[in-house]
Amino acid sequence: MSKRGQARRAQHEEKKRKKKEEAEAAAATAAETASTHTQVDNVDDPILVLDKPSDVSAAQSDDSQQAIGHHNKKRKHDELSEKSPKRREAPAAAYEESSGGELDESLRVRLMRFINANLKAEEEKNQAIVEKLEASERERNELRKDNAGLEQDEAKQARTIAEQAEDIVELMQEVARLKASQRF
Repeated sequence: MSKRGQARRAQHEEKKRKKKEEAEAAAATAAETASTHTQVDNVDDPILVLDKPSDVSAAQSDDSQQAIGHHNKKRKHDELSEKSPKRREAPAAAYEESSGGELDESLRVRLMRFINANLKAEEEKNQAIVEKLEASERERNELRKDNAGLEQDEAKQARTIAEQAEDIVELMQEVARLKASQRF
């Protein structure tokens, strides 16, 4: 690949990287905006209720958590289990929570789909441009080969003409010599 082609490819890669960074920045901005609109705490969140003093020490230890949860914990677990119809209908990302507050998952999913679609379209467009550049570079190389062949043919013709000119000069000199010898 020529230096010019490499430079174009590098520019293409740089543009692609910048667009990806812009898309990620837009997604982060949207996520930050959405996270500022915090939702009310979920009523079904489990509430730890410690029954015995031994449960307090067990809940505080790193090895195990033996605290007994509120009765809503079981119901919430059932709703979120993999076998529950409610869980199967909702996307897995809908049950992830962020530390800065919950992000409206449908907004996040739509945003990511939009970003991915735009990135894919830009990638396809850039790929088409790269393919066109490669095709034009191949064509240019073929033209260079043809041009080199024509230049070689031209050089051969120039050599032939020069040789013929030398022959003509020699013949003219010979004719002049013969004419001069006939005069004497």
